[in-house]
Amino acid sequence: TMRTKNLFKDAISCTKESTSKYYVSDSTSEQEDSMWCKHAQRNHHVVIGHSWGSLSKSQIFKWDRVNCNELLAIGKRLPCSHRWAWPFFSDWLGQSEEGQGAGRKVGAVQRAVEGVSSVTCAVNFKASSFCKLNNVRMDFSKMVQSGLTRSFSSGFVTTFGRKLPDASMPSIPGLTHLSTDISFSFESDAQCDIVESRPSFVLSNDDIFNLGHYSNDLMNVWNMLVLANADSTQSLLINIDGYRVGGPAGGPAHRMMVPEQPDSHGPYVGYYESWFNEVKKAVDYSGKRVCFTGGLFLPPDPGVAWFWNDWGQVNDCSLKAASPLYQSFNLFLRQRWLDHFGPQSLIYPAEVYTDYATVLSDRMGGRASPRDGEEVKNVHVVIEVRTINPKKTNNHSSARHISNLKELVRALRAISISGIRVTVTAQDFAQLTFPEQVRLAHSASVLLSMHGAGTTHIFHSALGSPQCCALIELFP
Repeated sequence: TMRTKNLFKDAISCTKESTSKYYVSDSTSEQEDSMWCKHAQRNHHVVIGHSWGSLSKSQIFKWDRVNCNELLAIGKRLPCSHRWAWPFFSDWLGQSEEGQGAGRKVGAVQRAVEGVSSVTCAVNFKASSFCKLNNVRMDFSKMVQSGLTRSFSSGFVTTFGRKLPDASMPSIPGLTHLSTDISFSFESDAQCDIVESRPSFVLSNDDIFNLGHYSNDLMNVWNMLVLANADSTQSLLINIDGYRVGGPAGGPAHRMMVPEQPDSHGPYVGYYESWFNEVKKAVDYSGKRVCFTGGLFLPPDPGVAWFWNDWGQVNDCSLKAASPLYQSFNLFLRQRWLDHFGPQSLIYPAEVYTDYATVLSDRMGGRASPRDGEEVKNVHVVIEVRTINPKKTNNHSSARHISNLKELVRALRAISISGIRVTVTAQDFAQLTFPEQVRLAHSASVLLSMHGAGTTHIFHSALGSPQCCALIELFP
């Protein structure tokens, strides 16, 4: 098994009624929908988890709505708990009885190499693979940048030992296997410039410069930690830009996010630094051979996390109960942030007793903000402002600009409800540093935003605290 003990516990408590609804699958029209899915897959050349083929936008929405991935992979629909709760991971590792149907299982765990090296991979119902490699070598001299992309020649990753019969090696760029005697040792042979004994996780950014896709990367790293059951504070994170063949948005193979700054961790580097013992870039190894003896975990391929389940539409699960995965992910982010940056780094909604700038000044000056009393509750509305970008040729910028922002702020501030004090902050998040963005979003009772990737700031919310949390999403 790829999991030996449980370091990640579900800290979310739900009512019995909501839990019972969440753990029951909907078998309505399964047979009819399954026929539609098979027809769509065959006629439009859909590859589960990798390509929509020639499906139209409306057909893609229907594909997600009727759960084609599940119907085609295991022959039945999974309950919400196996899409948005902890059983999602049990299924991935092939440990769930629920994730079985028509003689098939959601998770398929396969061991491909044994001996000096070991390679074990698990595949979920969206055909996303997660691999653990132990006692393997990465030769960073085999990594070459050419313009906007990178190439990884044979020998970039080398495994040693014996391939198991009938086992297929995972699709890993630059993978080479060498059959060698079981006595081979990294420590005693001149095979390595560096021996890394910490559990090591590889991040390879999604292939589009967008906050939503960066959020997908963040969740994928969390996914890997959960699946590996690893303590991130004792682990290493390495960003290898362009290592992923591609992401959900398409684009050229092995595309680099920031070619002029290879292996940049993106806007969420503050989170990664709060999670891991050390955060490194591939360029830090400067062509060296690194041998990983504590486990090397590669990013899920094609890298579609649960974040993308039912993407772009309101799904039935969200109307039944809150997602334990989203909530647990939120709590993990906050706890590691507080552990790393300290309690003064965050402001809670109940502390915003007047305008946010004054509260922030109190915090920076070491002065405590008045907490809610029994008679007055502080409700802080944060409006995410989008400015018009004249360089954009489409209407994505102008259509998401709130033209009557001043009137909106004035109307919200005029709300008069007994026992409620409403404060409003309208802010262009792009003008803030990342720690400032986290602090402001965490202080929000309500995040009001135009439709777009900026709504992912809800992940920074103060879940479980008084006067939190809500998201109001405006569609142009």
